[in-house]
Amino acid sequence: MLVHMHVWGRLDDDDDWPRVLNAAFDDFVQWRKIHKVQCSQKRFTYKTVNRKDYGHFLNAKGYNARVLSEWLLAKIVEIRANPGNLILDERFDLTESTMRGVNRYFGLTERASRKLTLEQSQQIEEAGKAYLVGYRSLNYMSTRSGILAWVLVPKWHAFAHVLVDYVRLLRQNPRYVHTFGDEDMMMVLKGWAKNVKSKPREVGILKLSRMRMKTLQWRIPELRGHNRV
Repeated sequence: MLVHMHVWGRLDDDDDWPRVLNAAFDDFVQWRKIHKVQCSQKRFTYKTVNRKDYGHFLNAKGYNARVLSEWLLAKIVEIRANPGNLILDERFDLTESTMRGVNRYFGLTERASRKLTLEQSQQIEEAGKAYLVGYRSLNYMSTRSGILAWVLVPKWHAFAHVLVDYVRLLRQNPRYVHTFGDEDMMMVLKGWAKNVKSKPREVGILKLSRMRMKTLQWRIPELRGHNRV
């Protein structure tokens, strides 16, 4: 949406995509530096923000998506305060409320412990539902406009069950069971499996995994007390 609003420059044809996406990424990097946020997100490309099945869809890893959502909300708030010549329509308003919902959901789960209080579970469920309702409304709006964006996928149905079954009924913090770390490891494991020289291959993968854990213990202070790897 922000790209087509020409926030980072005019987008008149396909040749303009690299310039616009580079400007957007530079903006993202500047925001990260100001807020001192680490992130491994690579430069945006046409394939990063456009997919055949999903249309306009920013593809990123779990943690990177979390950081990107904060940046995008900050950008929306910045535009709201100083729109200039930009036209802020109903879709812009709905996108802002949807992004506020998902960022509030992550913020609440990050600050809460594993076991939630009644108030915490209600706040987390409310934030998650605000995101789902907003996303669904944006899907309807895009469909009516003939734009392939905000596509509904099975993950959103699963997320709805997390809010009801895990947050509301069990009062458990879903952050403690999410799979961001496992998802990030898939690419690493795939690389190990393709390049390991040891035989049997499983032994080589386990050795590389142990080396990685030792490296993480050295780089992350919170893990240094766990010596048995």
